Amino acid sequence: MPRPWLLLPALAALCACRDANTALSLSLRLQGPAACVRLSATGEPGQVLTTDIPVEASADFRTRVLTAALYPGGALGQGGVEVRAQGFAGACGTSPSQEAQRTVRFVEGAVTPVELQLLLLDKDGDGDGSPDGQDCAPTDAERFPRPGSESGR
Repeated sequence: MPRPWLLLPALAALCACRDANTALSLSLRLQGPAACVRLSATGEPGQVLTTDIPVEASADFRTRVLTAALYPGGALGQGGVEVRAQGFAGACGTSPSQEAQRTVRFVEGAVTPVELQLLLLDKDGDGDGSPDGQDCAPTDAERFPRPGSESGR
């Protein structure tokens, strides 16, 4: 069961009057392997909140769903929020291998589900889930096969 990650728990300190019934419930789906996902949100005031979510090494990226919650107020404001998720094969901050971005709005009194499918930023010639630019063997799926694939057994 995926663990929910709250985007910057310090946000509660910025807005002690936070309405727990108003939130965005994010589901992040990966297209390739990732060791870390960086989640950022830009609110109407233009301020950006960012957090890094570690991904368990044993997780099969094809079925892995990461969850997070965003609450209104403070740096995010009360209206529209641009949400961006970047997946990194290595540590967060290196070159991302996959990404998703979407603008959403808080709806007062509602927890709004938001699904983001991260997409590879480069083609994956051998189908192992790693983009060619970051794959040590971009034409050999046998060398780094996807977990659970025929060649990976």
